[in-house]
Amino acid sequence: MLIPADFAHTLPETVSDTDAVTIEPTAVAFNALKHASLQAGDTIYVLGLGAIGMLITHLAIQRGIIVYVGELNSVLLDKAVSMGARTGEWQLADVRVAFECTGSAAATTAFCADVPRGASVVLLGLSEKPASFTPLDLVRRGISIRGSLIYDHPEDFESVIQSIVAGEIHPGQIISKYIPLADLEAGLMAASSGHPGKIVVQIQ
Repeated sequence: MLIPADFAHTLPETVSDTDAVTIEPTAVAFNALKHASLQAGDTIYVLGLGAIGMLITHLAIQRGIIVYVGELNSVLLDKAVSMGARTGEWQLADVRVAFECTGSAAATTAFCADVPRGASVVLLGLSEKPASFTPLDLVRRGISIRGSLIYDHPEDFESVIQSIVAGEIHPGQIISKYIPLADLEAGLMAASSGHPGKIVVQIQ
């Protein structure tokens, strides 16, 4: 397989295959947290625990940030709690930044209406359907909204790799299923039907 050298990163032998295969989505989560300008002791809320939401949760907890999470799938919710996330009345907490990672327009609409006063909302879920909000309500409550799409390359990749090498993060733990290349179609069907977690295709 031939790729541009600028997009190839040499990994030390100490980086496991499971961590290596999750570097790209981890860079997405890393970038979102970087631009949120958070510090240890701050409180955030993450709605939606797909790969990106789970990685934001993992990275934030490793930085000493208090993380509340919301997710309909109990398997993913339990996994985030096992990482150190909290559930419950997050609206009552001093949430600085709220990350919307569901990709649901309806969830985004409800999310913007529910976030605590003064919070910043970061949109990572990429729904093609329109969401809605009331400008007067957002202004009165001091809510700001911005999007976060991918990452700064190569800086964010290098930072993620360094954190893995240092043993600070272990992004491979979000992987929930491995499938052989021959079962790719079944894997794609499972992913589109809401399989709880990240599926990795193994090529022999």
